[in-house]
Amino acid sequence: MSGYTPVGAELLYSCSQASTPVTTPTVTPGASMTPGLPPIAVPAGYMANSAGQRASALCLKIWGLLVATATVPTFGFGLYYTSAQPAVWSGSNTMVTSTSAIPTFTAGTYPFYAQWDIAYRTPDPQGSPATGVVVTQGFVECPGFPATSLSAAGVSVCKAWMPPAGTLGNATAWDPNLQYYLWPSIFCGAATALNYVTTEIVKLYGEN
Repeated sequence: MSGYTPVGAELLYSCSQASTPVTTPTVTPGASMTPGLPPIAVPAGYMANSAGQRASALCLKIWGLLVATATVPTFGFGLYYTSAQPAVWSGSNTMVTSTSAIPTFTAGTYPFYAQWDIAYRTPDPQGSPATGVVVTQGFVECPGFPATSLSAAGVSVCKAWMPPAGTLGNATAWDPNLQYYLWPSIFCGAATALNYVTTEIVKLYGEN
């Protein structure tokens, strides 16, 4: 480490337990990909700097398994956030989502990796902290996704981008004085007990 900046990346959250398998709903906003795991918390006061070359940032990474059966579904992914206590999943506050039409090309059990980069863009006007803005972009990689490009759906080879339309996802009500919870989420076009995901590893890094 060069020491050029006073603070480097730090691990804010790490969990290596398997989540409860998620039988995915058929409509957005879907369901949490981390049921049974401790909530992914962003500490109050952490996302506070939006100035110059040192904007506060987060990087969320998850690994797991995606299972598709002979009823091969289409998948979609998203990242949502809440601040209510206690922490409960909700799809009301969207950070970013993918297309809902990412097909698996054959039934099987596949590993997946997802990553979201989150940065604090707009400072809080004096007396109105809830109008701060964070921007988010991410992707999900899985060898079960199409091996050919589906650019209209925001899918390159075995990778689905979030958002698919080429614009950043904005969370327009981020108050840095509050503690927030991040909720990686999934939905699919054929929700059965045999089409599901299990998250195996979750890490949240902070770059403040």
